[in-house]
Amino acid sequence: MGQRQDGSRVALGAALVLLAPVLSCMPSGSSVSATPAPPPGLYEPVSVGSSVGKVKNLLIGLPPTDAEIQAVSVDPRALRGLVSQWVATPEYTAKLQVFFASAFQQNQAVSADFNDQLGDSAQGRLDARLLANLRESFARTAIALVQENKPFTATVTTQRFMLTPRLMALYAFMDAMQVTDGGSTTDLFQKANPGFKFTLTAKQGAIPLQQTLDPASPNYMVWYAPQLAGAAYDALCPQDPIVYNGGAGQPSITVAMFLLLHGVLAGFDVTTPSGTHSCQPPALPAANVPLTVADTQQWQMVTVRQPAATESTTRVFDLASFRAGADLVLRTPRLGFFTTPSFFAEWNTNSSNQARVTLNQTLIVALGHAITGQNASPPPPSLAALDQAHASQGTACFACHQSLDPMRQFFRQQYSFSFHPQTNTTQIALPGSFGFRGVTSQGRTIFDLADQLAAHPDFAAAWTQKL
Repeated sequence: MGQRQDGSRVALGAALVLLAPVLSCMPSGSSVSATPAPPPGLYEPVSVGSSVGKVKNLLIGLPPTDAEIQAVSVDPRALRGLVSQWVATPEYTAKLQVFFASAFQQNQAVSADFNDQLGDSAQGRLDARLLANLRESFARTAIALVQENKPFTATVTTQRFMLTPRLMALYAFMDAMQVTDGGSTTDLFQKANPGFKFTLTAKQGAIPLQQTLDPASPNYMVWYAPQLAGAAYDALCPQDPIVYNGGAGQPSITVAMFLLLHGVLAGFDVTTPSGTHSCQPPALPAANVPLTVADTQQWQMVTVRQPAATESTTRVFDLASFRAGADLVLRTPRLGFFTTPSFFAEWNTNSSNQARVTLNQTLIVALGHAITGQNASPPPPSLAALDQAHASQGTACFACHQSLDPMRQFFRQQYSFSFHPQTNTTQIALPGSFGFRGVTSQGRTIFDLADQLAAHPDFAAAWTQKL
């Protein structure tokens, strides 16, 4: 019986060791309800070897050694030291990354789920490497925050994310292409820079990328395209140079530039004596593609913030700043797990749903509870955003919607249906209001929602249960 009792103590000790780091990161005042001990004889204690094996397998996916089992058999407190060793291994980080990717709902979206955010012109650029970056980004962010000894509530409020240079280019691209609730698209970079153009040519010979990206260089925005030196790809189309200026028949500047960064020359139309003719220049050779494989492997913690009053946003072709990990300055608010492209891709919305599913999943991840009639009490301080046509007073849906609709407004006030910056002045003027499981708070923006989620008393219990 002694060994079996030791096994029970080992299992209990392992649970406490595993929970301690997260509980220590909870906000002050948070509490987790204690689970009463089971009646004697209800559960059969396991052996020390089995207990140590379960803990080590959970943490790093490996079996225990004989020496490790013997150490814990002699003194169950030895498990704490072993756990400290195991969590310092690369295998532990890999396991934790898988857990966080799932728990923060970042790892299930497929390429097609990003169509609304990317638009038709850029969908083909979401290859396996970039998709993997999108799925891993927030899990890596959560690990980095824990390693920095930040409170675990920072996973809701952070504006710093683990990003690769290619992810940064994607974020900048989505931010520049403003898509309204009605589906119309405006290239905000082109609108702010009406005379901007860039040229592809082989006539000058090789042009270093540093010169192409340097505003002080005579080769600024002149890109080396060696494939244009060969035979004409189409006798009716410009061969060398090819100039993109966002004019008639051409894609927008930001779209053409984003494609170029991935080695693709955007197609365009030209006018010929016989009518309009479509041109499709050949792609860049692999050795000349600006975004490289290394740009999907270089992870760094990057601050994503909105611009100051007179500050310009980050441009899609700012490769040097991407590789240096400089701030990403975007109009689109990015904070916490629930505004990442992957979370939005998993929980797309439309004119019927209007971000209700996005808000509900945010509550499930952060607080462990979905919208129900019981959870939607008391109602938010303001019901101005309640959709009366969708759920009028006295209907079966009203109890949920009086909480859901004012809270979904935190998203609608900030984002269009495709999760680009909101342009509808009615939606912008209507603030969000919070009311969920005994907590009410008047707010306005998505930042207020983040603060309320982080302060909510359900946060600590929800994440302890996930672990």
